[in-house]
Amino acid sequence: ERPHPNITKTWTSIRDLDDLFVKFGKEEGGKKIVDLTSAGYEKLLGGGKIANAYSVKVKQFTATAEEKLKAVGGEVLADNG
Repeated sequence: ERPHPNITKTWTSIRDLDDLFVKFGKEEGGKKIVDLTSAGYEKLLGGGKIANAYSVKVKQFTATAEEKLKAVGGEVLADNG
């Protein structure tokens, strides 16, 4: 059975990363890693503000999202696998 496409939101924003880290994140080698791909998200948008430096694994992301992450010491790990 395939999941109904309207149920799954496949994008999320910078402002949601704190919540997503609590749900799906892990600390690895001193980095706060949020694997959005595993959590079912395909794209990271730049909406909102962020204070924490996360390493975010995601297939697609906007330039704004990447800029905001880098500004606080985070990074986007492009997951093109």
